[in-house]
Amino acid sequence: MSEDEEEEENYLCSEEEENYVYSEDEDDEEEIDLSERSTKRKHVDSGGMNLRDRADSTASNSGRNHRLGDSEFVLIERSDVAKTMAAKAQEVSELLDVSISCAEALLRGAGWSSERLLEAYWSNGSLATNVGVDTWSGGANTAKDSDVLCGLDSKIPLPKRPSGKNAIKECQICFGDASNNALAAPCGHFFCAHCYTAYLSQKVQDEGQACVTTQCPEDKCTTLIPPNLWNHVLGKKEVGPTSHIAGRKTRRSARINTEIEQHVPMQIDTDENNIQYLEKYRKYRIDHFINFSKELRWCPGAHCEKVVRAGPCVTSVKCYPNGCNTTFCMKCGEEAHQPASCGLLRRWQEKCQNESETANWILANTKRCPKCQTRIEKNQGCNHMSCSQCKHEFCWMCMGDWNEHGASTGGYYKCNKYDPMKSAENDDSDTARARRELDRYLHFYKRYHGHDQAQKFAIKQLAATEKRMVELQESTQGSWIDVQFLKTANEMVVDCRRTLKSTYIFGYYLDQNANKQRELFENLQEHLERFTETLSELTELPLDKMDRTEVVNITRVTESFLHNLIAGAENGLEIASGLTPSLQSNDLTAEKNYVDNKKSLSVK
Repeated sequence: MSEDEEEEENYLCSEEEENYVYSEDEDDEEEIDLSERSTKRKHVDSGGMNLRDRADSTASNSGRNHRLGDSEFVLIERSDVAKTMAAKAQEVSELLDVSISCAEALLRGAGWSSERLLEAYWSNGSLATNVGVDTWSGGANTAKDSDVLCGLDSKIPLPKRPSGKNAIKECQICFGDASNNALAAPCGHFFCAHCYTAYLSQKVQDEGQACVTTQCPEDKCTTLIPPNLWNHVLGKKEVGPTSHIAGRKTRRSARINTEIEQHVPMQIDTDENNIQYLEKYRKYRIDHFINFSKELRWCPGAHCEKVVRAGPCVTSVKCYPNGCNTTFCMKCGEEAHQPASCGLLRRWQEKCQNESETANWILANTKRCPKCQTRIEKNQGCNHMSCSQCKHEFCWMCMGDWNEHGASTGGYYKCNKYDPMKSAENDDSDTARARRELDRYLHFYKRYHGHDQAQKFAIKQLAATEKRMVELQESTQGSWIDVQFLKTANEMVVDCRRTLKSTYIFGYYLDQNANKQRELFENLQEHLERFTETLSELTELPLDKMDRTEVVNITRVTESFLHNLIAGAENGLEIASGLTPSLQSNDLTAEKNYVDNKKSLSVK
């Protein structure tokens, strides 16, 4: 076992977790005023109080800081999260003179905010009762962290099994003999070892992460099951004096093991399933901590075990390097969705689910050629279509003639704009209004869906990029660095498709009466779409027809428009919900002049 894995296990071997009711209102908050959000988080971090410096120094030892745009983040391991949890619990333990296990339970009850914990703890004293640790006893730990955090916490004694007249004769769950194997939490309610094992394992199996708040099986008893009892019931047979901690021949570990044997006089035979349940319990405790942290989040990538830690103002991060390269939102865990906020994304997803049958009925997987009506399937990422029958070239998004989209013809890229006059009816009847709203929704959904499909194609193309890079290197006799532009360009196409997809969520909820803001936004959106289409076509060219300089230049310009769109949407637009951020000046005129003065970017 590596040193990091050993330290993680030492911490996870036994501590408790408690539920904190997370407000939906807090999660639904629109993320428009970044300056205000940043100011708030400077004073209240995910752990609260003044523990952030310690957590940061601990977690960053094995991680490396990386940047996504202007955002700093770091990939950390599970063991680093355990160290951060230990640091927070140790601080509270010393401050309140309670055991580390009790301190962690109180922190979980306060949503891992030390400020919230201290306020509740000193104001009315009900937090300990609500969390279920009011029956726990003991002060701050004096033993080594490695001993205490492994579940051998002598400051939370488990009741001794009564003897004599008060001896436990039968289990109150199964009514079987419990004279030799009765166990109890600090509350003193005894049950047989078999029922306790079944109870805890069933909690893990049925409740998942909620098992960290498991209480005593006794009816109406709210005592939290302490971690050393979890370890004893579900752990290995040698969890006592022959555990991996006891294996270290130290006087202190021997003393703690003796105390544990006094409190828990019997060891339980367990099978592999119970050990797996115990491992899940330990994992759920880390998950619980991460879920309530504003700075930590599991990477949602398939089979990825990385944890990302980012600053309070960071929205989108990437599991990179040494990760799965998944780009996701730090707040909600969904795929990165800038410029749309988490609240807008949820509203859009709900609307798409409600409208899915209508949308799917109207939007087929194929479209007819506007000229010869031959059905055409879009099998590449570019929206520039060419009919195989009549050779007619058109735009997949708006079905208009492609000649109207090229910069060389002086055309204007209009298919990103919604024109309400295209609706068949313009009267004020309920039917007409419903039809116009459906027409408006389909306008945005079609383009959202189109960029989503193009993004999936770009991701497949990116997966095959390394092979193309090898071929290009061999054909040009260049170095590996010389062909990196191809990977960079493909990654840029993926990022742009993902962002453009989200711009149609943002645009759908943009206040229809905010004409100036909508015009600015559509202008930015139009420019990014134009360059994305150009870059997409360039990356799909045969290698012998690809111009490295052109690809590099278009990639750089496209990246600039990508950043401009996100910044403009976050800082200078008005959402239909009524939230109006402070507008910041965007020199769109200069950008437009730059685009107009560029040479033709059409690829033929």
